Amino acid sequence: MAEYKFKATAQATKVAVTETDAYMVFDGRVSTIPSELWLTNPSINSIRVYDSTDTTELERYVVHFDAAAQEIQIWIKITSLSDATDTELWFHCGGEEKAQDASPYAAHWPLEGVSDISANENTLTNVNSTTFEAAEIEDGPHFNGANQYLQTTTIPGSALSTGSIGYWFYMDADSNNSQHTITYVRNAAGVNSRLFCGNTYTVNDGSAYQDTIGFRLYVDGATKWYAISPKDATDAYIGSWVHCVIVQNGTIPVVYINGEDIELNWITTTDRTLWINDIVSGSQPVDTFAIGAARLTTPNGYWDGLVDNVVITENVWSANEVLNHYNNENDPDTFWVASEWQAVGAAVPATSSRSTKNKLFLINY
Repeated sequence: MAEYKFKATAQATKVAVTETDAYMVFDGRVSTIPSELWLTNPSINSIRVYDSTDTTELERYVVHFDAAAQEIQIWIKITSLSDATDTELWFHCGGEEKAQDASPYAAHWPLEGVSDISANENTLTNVNSTTFEAAEIEDGPHFNGANQYLQTTTIPGSALSTGSIGYWFYMDADSNNSQHTITYVRNAAGVNSRLFCGNTYTVNDGSAYQDTIGFRLYVDGATKWYAISPKDATDAYIGSWVHCVIVQNGTIPVVYINGEDIELNWITTTDRTLWINDIVSGSQPVDTFAIGAARLTTPNGYWDGLVDNVVITENVWSANEVLNHYNNENDPDTFWVASEWQAVGAAVPATSSRSTKNKLFLINY
């Protein structure tokens, strides 16, 4: 069959800070796909990506390709993503095949369903029929705050001693108890290890925990580090989408909300260097990962609202990288301008902004 290609241009005005060796995902539809492509639906290994000159091939990991539905989801490692000049890439399909390159994440759940699109395939189980509806990026789970959550007994990032966890959350309403977004936990009674990322405390007793976002790590039943956001922080988040990232740099956890490093109130500082591998390697290791609940022997701390695009990576994101994540995920549909498909060797077509689902997520792996 013939080989086809299209050009995608990432607009510099949407890039907060120039990144080098940056991973990004192109997740989109490109208009007027050639009939030969959607009739034959070629192998994903024939999808290859090149730089602006259309000569230097880039590393890529194809997550999904459906020519008939005009859908492409693919990770790309680019040499430079500029905040000064537009970055152009060429996507080829239907020609010579090449084996997949490495995926950049320990886990990545877009949460349009339960699938992990990283190479590790940490598929989630939907407990009590959580519904999926329009979220920040695409669809996401809408938890009822009563008994719904997603979980897996495969522990994502179990070997990581440093790294980052990022996600979006939406709170439907305030509550008089804690709600949990991302949880690593031992699903057994008694002594356990746990990692809570983004559990909101909304107890109305005048304590320091009122309306805060907490991050806490236990090993074998002992709290090793515990930090909360400033009091009353959650009030401003009710009814709006919020981007949250926690970074463990090997010295101390750092938390970003909507691209900004927030000041944490430290409650426990026994050992702030610990991370996921420490809660896996103890005598009472975690055995469950959950989104939307504190998954214990009796589940509790149910999230009342939505969660979207959960990622876990070994990369220790810098403040600039987190800001690029936030800026681009917050307004993804305007990041790319894509051309029409063309047969390789034909004249370059005009660019078109008619693509309906194009978006970029920065990783800098």
